[in-house]
Amino acid sequence: MRRASSNAQVAAAVTSRNVDESVVPSVSTEQDIIAALNFRNTSMTLILTHRLHALQEIRSIWDESNIKPAVMKLAECSDHAVWVDMLKLMNSRAKLFTLDVAILLLPLVNELLFEVYEELGAKFNSLSFDS
Repeated sequence: MRRASSNAQVAAAVTSRNVDESVVPSVSTEQDIIAALNFRNTSMTLILTHRLHALQEIRSIWDESNIKPAVMKLAECSDHAVWVDMLKLMNSRAKLFTLDVAILLLPLVNELLFEVYEELGAKFNSLSFDS
């Protein structure tokens, strides 16, 4: 009974957004609901999947005693959101910062400081490199 009311709520939410109903698939089963929700979100799904793979790749070479290889891999990545995610993680572990790591991070930091997106710059400005 609960699933039926949930299906009806999702169907109402999908069709009540001033969307041409001929474009949105009909919602009747759970798989149809998932397909309807993913219908217009494929680009976001692709972006988040790419970001996840980049983070997983960096994490696979991460070594707590020497993060220099992971930072080098991070520098190869062109996704600024991945940079911010990794820098937030590294900021929570201040003991990881060495002079070698700081030298590798400076070009990334410089690029992020002049980033168009205010949120990335604001988050990065809040990072502290005190040990």
